[in-house]
Amino acid sequence: MRISPDQLEHLRQHLQATFKGGCTVCGNPHWQFDDIIFELRQFVGGGISTEGMIKPVIAVTCSTCGHIIMINAINAGVIQIQQQDSGEEPARQESFTETGEEDDLI
Repeated sequence: MRISPDQLEHLRQHLQATFKGGCTVCGNPHWQFDDIIFELRQFVGGGISTEGMIKPVIAVTCSTCGHIIMINAINAGVIQIQQQDSGEEPARQESFTETGEEDDLI
């Protein structure tokens, strides 16, 4: 899915506000991204399934070494979606801090 120029500008501002330091692989501070949202799908044992969780992500690439970071398009405020009730229990999400403490986000 392509994003609009307004969404692209919102993403640019989000990345400028949140990216601290350079690439974790080579240290380069320069990144590039396209105006496309990709789908990161839940592995369901092979093949393609219409079931399972899908996360909309934007690939941000280091312009020197090619290291790719996936940014969640929803968390970045680029898109908004309403989740459909499939009748299944939602996936459990967990978070962590740099100190190693775990928090449940359910």
